Amino acid sequence: MGRFQPKVFMEIDFSETKLADRTTGIVVGGGLILILFFSWVGCLVTPIHHEKPGLLTWAEWQVLKGARAYQAELTQLQQEIDQLAEMLTQTPDPVRAQLTAARLVQAYGTGEPALQAPREGLIQAALAVQAWAIGADTWETAQAAVNTTSQTLATLSVPAPEPSPPPQTPTP
Repeated sequence: MGRFQPKVFMEIDFSETKLADRTTGIVVGGGLILILFFSWVGCLVTPIHHEKPGLLTWAEWQVLKGARAYQAELTQLQQEIDQLAEMLTQTPDPVRAQLTAARLVQAYGTGEPALQAPREGLIQAALAVQAWAIGADTWETAQAAVNTTSQTLATLSVPAPEPSPPPQTPTP
């Protein structure tokens, strides 16, 4: 009477299936791994609003998607202007400047509408660096174009989400 006997609430019997025992174990194990993987991915991508996980509406999803695209393009523009600034510290290289300017004109002809002016500034800076590299313009003109675009990009950013209010503590 002192022996513990566990109760069986549900029993799944795979012995009468046509699958071999090993195949069944692989399928069940794979299913468990997939469940754990998607649970992990869900925790990573679920948005947090006021310290609670929540679902996004279609409009909120579009805003989030737009903000991510804006931030990604802004980061790329900042990297490109840094590359142009680096070119100004080196010996003029007309071929590199021409290829860089052509690449930037092609790559940044279109993009996020909110970044149209900085894109145009980047293209103008690239053309100014190209003109300096081939001797058609001065270093100061190219430097001024790069600095103006760099300062414009430095002032832009995605607004940070508003912090949630601190928890209310009851007053006695």
